[in-house]
Amino acid sequence: NGNQADDSASFSGAAYVFTRTGTAWSQQAYLKASNAQGSDYFGISVALSGDTAVVGANLEGSNATGVNGNQANNSLSVAGAAYVFQRSGSTWAQQAYLKASNTEAGDNFGFSVAISGDTIVVGALEEDSNGVGGQGNNGSLNSGAAYVFVRTGNQWSQQAYLKASNPGDQDSFGCFAGISGNTIVVGARQEDSIAKGVNGDQSDNSDSNAGAAYVFTRTGTNWNQQAYLKASNGADYFGWSCAASGDLVAVGSIYESSDATGINGNGGNVNAGQSGAAYVFGGLGPVFDSLARTGTSVDGVQDVAFGVPGIAAASNTGTSIFASGLTGSGAPRGREQGMFAGGSTVDLLLQKRDILASFGNGFSAGSSVAALINPCTNQAGYGGLFQIFAAGSGINRNNNQALIRDNGAFLKLLGRTGQPISVAWGSARPNAFPEVVESFDTDLIAVATRLLVSSPDGVSAIDDSGLLVLDHNGTVLPAPPLREDEEALTGSGKLGQMSGRVATTTGDAIHFTGFLKPTGGAALNALFGTNMAGGITSQIKQTDGANGAMPATTTFTSFPAIGQSATDPVFRAMLAGPPRTQNEGIWISTSFILQKGVPFTPKGVDPTGADPLTLLDFPGIQVTRILRFWPVAADQVIVQAVLGGTGVTKSNNTAVLHRQSDGEWVILLRGGQVAPGGGSPNLKVGAIQSVEVDPIQGNYAIVASLAGAPATSNQGLWGGVATAGTPSSRQRSLPTLRLRKGDPY
Repeated sequence: NGNQADDSASFSGAAYVFTRTGTAWSQQAYLKASNAQGSDYFGISVALSGDTAVVGANLEGSNATGVNGNQANNSLSVAGAAYVFQRSGSTWAQQAYLKASNTEAGDNFGFSVAISGDTIVVGALEEDSNGVGGQGNNGSLNSGAAYVFVRTGNQWSQQAYLKASNPGDQDSFGCFAGISGNTIVVGARQEDSIAKGVNGDQSDNSDSNAGAAYVFTRTGTNWNQQAYLKASNGADYFGWSCAASGDLVAVGSIYESSDATGINGNGGNVNAGQSGAAYVFGGLGPVFDSLARTGTSVDGVQDVAFGVPGIAAASNTGTSIFASGLTGSGAPRGREQGMFAGGSTVDLLLQKRDILASFGNGFSAGSSVAALINPCTNQAGYGGLFQIFAAGSGINRNNNQALIRDNGAFLKLLGRTGQPISVAWGSARPNAFPEVVESFDTDLIAVATRLLVSSPDGVSAIDDSGLLVLDHNGTVLPAPPLREDEEALTGSGKLGQMSGRVATTTGDAIHFTGFLKPTGGAALNALFGTNMAGGITSQIKQTDGANGAMPATTTFTSFPAIGQSATDPVFRAMLAGPPRTQNEGIWISTSFILQKGVPFTPKGVDPTGADPLTLLDFPGIQVTRILRFWPVAADQVIVQAVLGGTGVTKSNNTAVLHRQSDGEWVILLRGGQVAPGGGSPNLKVGAIQSVEVDPIQGNYAIVASLAGAPATSNQGLWGGVATAGTPSSRQRSLPTLRLRKGDPY
């Protein structure tokens, strides 16, 4: 919104934002580069996603590299730049200044731009590297490149540098780009191969300027080329334009010359010179790296193949730890299960009946793995944790459970039942580890522990539960571990039986549930907080007032489920005071989040799919059952629930809800609504079958059935980022279809 009347920078360029109210359009903003210069061509390309716009200026000339570098010089003519703008309310502001990581004169970075959510791709059609030995090798003149940038919070960074699999001189890879979620398509309008269709021979460059397009897909943070697309009829300048949506890609060829009309006509003639055509490719599907697949051989292990894979735990860097059934002569009966760790490769960690004597800690020469328990957790910095049951001489149900860590190089025994583990507990021996969790960013493992009741060990029914805090070497951390019958919060009484439920996320804050034994009173359900310094730091107990609940006299009775949001507990509580239809709720510490049976007004998409861009209010909705909940970031919660109230029927009463940082609720996905990305108003979300949430960054995944679809394609996987929504752009938190049953891959 600068001075539009000043025409002193010829061909500097501008972009204009228009918005619609009803059927009337009006200009909302006038955008200029933060370093506007004559002949920069700001606006040669534009793209928009939600409240974020990106604008290319392919003739901009600074020598900056990366994000938000020095814009003040013009020493590299036609290097190019791209500019990111963000809207808050109706106000636009520049958020980032993007440059190539290998900025050079004449590259035309910004000739094309595309955006999807928090990912931007920028094309530089005259970049010169040949893709060998890094970005600095200028061995292929004007071959072209594309650059991928991602946003975390409000900060942008380059994630990938994309080149064609067959870069050639003057190919103009990057002349156009499209993006949808984790799929990018990049056009190379002057590529020369004679191939046709999908993934043909790239080596024969006898068809000058035929053009090509390249599809890239993202797994985690890694991009890989998935497909090499060519026109089915050898058209000219195929790839001049391209677009992606879901698993569909469209590619334009402005010089195609057939006289065909409509859809799928005869493209085999040249009777209408340069009339142009567009080509739609579908069914490309995602690319998977198979960690374990039934019937395939286990690398490095003779005569062993994978059976049915078990549950996996994935770290934030994409590494996995998982159990799998095994088959083959190397996995006879009794050895038909293994524990694996995998990233780019998969390694067998332990197999049933493997000998455990090397772990020490009382395991005799004949001790072996009897069963592998599904993974506990998997932190990128310290490796995966899992548990086993052991068998052998001297092993019984009181000493057969062990906690093991895989750090990527070796396995380490962190603790075992039947063996003293803490000096502070003397000769007391763990009898079970009901729950094991680890901090996302700290060398900390919290282990809920049951102790063996034993007179010689001095353990009785009044002190047979505790909480161990370990580092990833198995060392009990400096704080003395908490144990039943010790002092609770100063002056309140003693710790009673611990429930075996424990939670942690970041730092060293830990929360657990159990009983509080007040002096001279009956035991009370309670939720406790602690940390590595030791002792009880906070507690919420039965009979405490349930802040925010209705009626105002409502109190807590029990705490059946807990999580943690940063340093605060997030818990589900049963209530005394309200009727049975309202006797349950969710809190973050003392902050009220949700009460069962109390109407509220969440926002959600039009269930008919008529307007997927505008969120509607759904007044009178209430939660009749809380199925599961997940903390997100510091002050948000995702809830899987059964709904009741206005307009609710059996066909639309299941939902995944997101309580955002400002207290507003958004329906992420609901039974009965038109399935996002399904491609048809007749395809509806059916039953929500499973939900998983990353509590740190807000990524979530939902599996649901699809009503109205044939049995071969009646299930979908949706994903989104809960923390991407803001008060002015709540739509950014909504899910997109990532995978559908029946998709090829």
